[in-house]
Amino acid sequence: MSRDEASSPDASGSDSGEGWDSYPFPLKNTPADEVETESKRRGKSIYQNYEILGRILERHEETIQKRWLKKNRKQRLEVLLTAWPDMPPTHRPFYDLWRQVGTDPEVKAKQHDSILWPYINKESLGKPTPFLLLLNSRGRHPPPLFLDTDAQYFNKAKLTEMVVEPPYATEDMKLVLRGVSQDDYGIVKKFPEADPGVWLHLSNKDYDWPTSTIYGKVWPLWQYSTASGMVILEIQERLMDFLVKCCYRILHDIEPNNLFSDTYPVQPEPTLPSNTQTEGLQTSLLEITFEAPYRVPTRLNFANLEKLFAARAAAAEDHIWTMREDPNYFAEQISDMYDHVQLIGDTREHKIKWGAAIGQVLANAYAMIEVFTEAHRITKRLCELQEKYASVINPAEKLPDEYNNQIRHFLSFLLTMREAVFLPKLELLIKRSPPFRAAINLWRFHAEDRDRPLTYNEQFLLQCVLRHLYDGRGLLDDGQDVIPDIFAMNMAMNDLELQTERDKTVRDLLSPTARVMMGDFTIIIQTLHALERFEPWNRGFSADVDDDSMDWSTDVIKARLGILGQIHEALESTPSPDLLLFFENKLGKFTYPEHRRRNKENVEMMRRAESNLDSFWARADQYLYDRTKNMNESILMGLLKSPRVLQRTPEWVEPTKEKKKVLDIEQPLSTFFFGLSSDDRDTKASGHLSVKPAKAKVKTRGTTTQSTDTDEAPAEAMAEVALEDPKPVFKVDRRALKTFRILFYDPDVTSTPGEVAWNDFLHALTSVGLAAEKLYGSVWQFSPYTLEASGRIHFHEPHPHNKVPFVIARRHGRRLYRTYGWTGEQFVLDK
Repeated sequence: MSRDEASSPDASGSDSGEGWDSYPFPLKNTPADEVETESKRRGKSIYQNYEILGRILERHEETIQKRWLKKNRKQRLEVLLTAWPDMPPTHRPFYDLWRQVGTDPEVKAKQHDSILWPYINKESLGKPTPFLLLLNSRGRHPPPLFLDTDAQYFNKAKLTEMVVEPPYATEDMKLVLRGVSQDDYGIVKKFPEADPGVWLHLSNKDYDWPTSTIYGKVWPLWQYSTASGMVILEIQERLMDFLVKCCYRILHDIEPNNLFSDTYPVQPEPTLPSNTQTEGLQTSLLEITFEAPYRVPTRLNFANLEKLFAARAAAAEDHIWTMREDPNYFAEQISDMYDHVQLIGDTREHKIKWGAAIGQVLANAYAMIEVFTEAHRITKRLCELQEKYASVINPAEKLPDEYNNQIRHFLSFLLTMREAVFLPKLELLIKRSPPFRAAINLWRFHAEDRDRPLTYNEQFLLQCVLRHLYDGRGLLDDGQDVIPDIFAMNMAMNDLELQTERDKTVRDLLSPTARVMMGDFTIIIQTLHALERFEPWNRGFSADVDDDSMDWSTDVIKARLGILGQIHEALESTPSPDLLLFFENKLGKFTYPEHRRRNKENVEMMRRAESNLDSFWARADQYLYDRTKNMNESILMGLLKSPRVLQRTPEWVEPTKEKKKVLDIEQPLSTFFFGLSSDDRDTKASGHLSVKPAKAKVKTRGTTTQSTDTDEAPAEAMAEVALEDPKPVFKVDRRALKTFRILFYDPDVTSTPGEVAWNDFLHALTSVGLAAEKLYGSVWQFSPYTLEASGRIHFHEPHPHNKVPFVIARRHGRRLYRTYGWTGEQFVLDK
């Protein structure tokens, strides 16, 4: 039935048969023919409402949008509740239900709306945009396009034990929803008994089963079990009926029989309303995740992934850089990890714990630079291939081999890193996160044996995050999954993000280090989820496609794993006593009072801490070098051998004397590895190699100063006049200027350092042309918007207080200098 042939509004099949009120459908006691009768009835109802909804939108979508946007929240809810009277109050309301009733199956069966339609709720649909997105996507695109989207909620039902388990009469049959006409949507068939390989040589008519030739061979289209298929049909049937009823209510002044008359001709499709908040603030990953159920399944855009991995690789590099430059930052990282390596109840001081903390911090930092830089390289290549083949890609044909194999390589790389790097590290950091340790300890006992009950947030992290990440492995996999365990893991991370937005105290249970690792894991999981949904080519990414064209990929990944393995072995065992000497009085050697006003005592203390930090890293680099081999191909070595600007404090000059305007000291990021060639390792005889350090350069502004000696400095500083290109001047308002004067603190200009409110920080950066985008958790990405510059930078939103402390603000200023070359003199008041 075409849309022009669709019947009047009374043609909706929503009032025939049992519909959704008899959930779950009684597969246990129903013969196969009755199952098919019900499934075909649902399929017919879905397509009838699809035809009606499509005809309404062809003529009235712009009117619906205008009327909807004029309504306030109360008026919108009145329309919604007419079509869905029992609509839950909150977004993803299952957690509110779970909080109240635990695992009571009767209550869950009565409230299954919160599991099968978590996006249908007052909180979300009461906003202006989501309903219009949902209406457009479902009314202008056929139901089969949403099969994978709707199948996710069957998985949710399975995880919450709401799905019928075998045996039942149709357990060996499939409910056919792919590759069939609307008249056959929902038929039940038994898969022909034939060797799957036979399919490659037979035509569709031989077995009367929907097939595809997308991979250059004949493949049987994957269909659904009757249990999952009936749930998908239930989801689509009620949803389409709901949308049609809402349209009738919004267009209440038009007689139903006149909706499709010549009085209302077909109109061009209107533009969907934008959800952009304000200029310079872009859509976040959280908002994309929030809007995904309402939109058409998206095509994978590798350009967006390339930008994300580029920024994260730069952040990983910057983390290593800052640990080598800033004694405070280094001490924070070691101190936070020290709290993780202690056993529950053990508060004794021991050098082994400091050694373990050092090893974890260094190994984690080095692993992230390897993983994210390699991921950025791959996505950059995928961008090139996506552009190269844009004109020839057809959903009815397989991808070009070069493009398809690069995607398969990316998928294999991410899966390998997920298992080898992120899951082990994340488990340690979550379970040993100091605020969460007590809950982990209580979880080991039965409820009646616990000293206290678990809080709701503790239960949430244990049951809905850790359980789905680790204990639910393989629970949903049925041999058809492109990416094993991806649904449960992606759901766990999305739910954590959404729950954190609703209740900020969830963050308090996780240490800063754990939250950072969770953010990194979210990037990996959401990328895998996007690859899995790269329809219709995703089935061709599976390892089941036998050929030897991916041997190169295996070799590349093995090489990267070998590098990561060496880093792990070198650093996560007991470190050298030479490194532990720096922690004899805990972190006292790195006391760095940069927040205090400059005087001789404070300056000498800062210079001493910087010198100790330089000495630590020189020994740490020697230690890594001695315990590894064949590391020249590592990304880490390329970074450590490169010259970078490390800011160092100049000697104190009495106020009565002429001040030296020293900006920074240029010295290699690693004085040990800088200038070390690949041949030098062969000359190492007794475990030590004498490497002549590069000379450092003191950069001055306009005048030449004499070189100075520093305590145990790597090299004597060279005096040099810095000739720099003119830098742009940014005219900003008083609010932004105050922020930049703290970020680029100069005691000659700003008398008292202070904190920076996060909103002021956002305002300052967006006022000079950077777009702010909240990615996930506390991570924000800033990228050139109207600013003529390249490069993106990540910053963490402060928690629990909404202000950036001065020490961290100064750190942000240094990072902005490294990324964009900004200094305090470039920002002036716009009068």
